[in-house]
Amino acid sequence: MDKFDRALPHITAWEFVALGVNIIVFGAALAGQRVVLLADALASVQVMVNRAAHSPVMQIIHRLILALPEVEPWEPIYWKNMSSANSTF
Repeated sequence: MDKFDRALPHITAWEFVALGVNIIVFGAALAGQRVVLLADALASVQVMVNRAAHSPVMQIIHRLILALPEVEPWEPIYWKNMSSANSTF
């Protein structure tokens, strides 16, 4: 691996970015609806449920996802229900 390859984000970060892309793509269509985010990437689920990430890259992606205008309509529901959802994941 060369220097460029080593600088690329880990697959875990790319999977989290994919979750953000799905929120952008489908967010407007789902505004006002009950939404359940599902992901097969465990790290993405853990960051969203725990509202925190350990990796600096995942922290940046998490902040960017939460800043998306598509997330804003979900926010009160998201924060209220995450404590009960934690046992589900």
